[in-house]
Amino acid sequence: MPTELPVLFEDEDLLVVNKPAGLPVLPGGGFLEKTVVHLLRTHKAHWQTVSPLHCLDRGTSGLLLLGKSREARSVLGRDFMHHRIGRVYLAVLNGLVEREHFSVGVPIGQEEHPRLGLVEAASARGKTSRTDFEVLARDPVRQSTLVKATPHTGRTHQIRIHAAWAGYPLDGEPFYVRGGKWDPERAAGEGDMPLPGACGFRLHSWQVRLNHPRTRESMRLVCPPPEGFWAGKSAI
Repeated sequence: MPTELPVLFEDEDLLVVNKPAGLPVLPGGGFLEKTVVHLLRTHKAHWQTVSPLHCLDRGTSGLLLLGKSREARSVLGRDFMHHRIGRVYLAVLNGLVEREHFSVGVPIGQEEHPRLGLVEAASARGKTSRTDFEVLARDPVRQSTLVKATPHTGRTHQIRIHAAWAGYPLDGEPFYVRGGKWDPERAAGEGDMPLPGACGFRLHSWQVRLNHPRTRESMRLVCPPPEGFWAGKSAI
């Protein structure tokens, strides 16, 4: 499991790191010490109080914002709540997307799974959600598409669910299939069941725009995707 956390920005209020795919942000589900929070809090004395301001799936790489001061956590927490922080992701979709732009607004909520209890999925009873997608490049050889994904809400697994609902699950997606739910045959079978928190997909937290919590100056943070994220020609 990768444990390197390169620092992209730091001051007295804010810490921004490049989270590798495969490393959970918070302790839980069998992961205690090998998490972003534990590694940071035990690495330096002045990081003992850092707390993530948002969360990334274990399989997602890229920009992760953490608050160092109480003021930063409070101010940026409100900014996230009121959608004043802009986030842009890179994602590799399975299949060749014909449209240059598309938007998905299917609600996301908890649905009963026959073996896992309640899991997040596309749901008519869910909460309002929206993600805009823009095609950046296509790879006919590998039958995949590189897209820019801009979520306007912050639901759990949102980009993964919306991409699958549109008919193009993330390349390597272990759980969500077309329609934004799970594979009913695998869910009903007796073999190994993929979990929503499993890795394998390519999703990268690429850009974040925010106002600094203390000065309120505009900031734009960018984190290039990891090597091998996209093998085709592109203009990332």
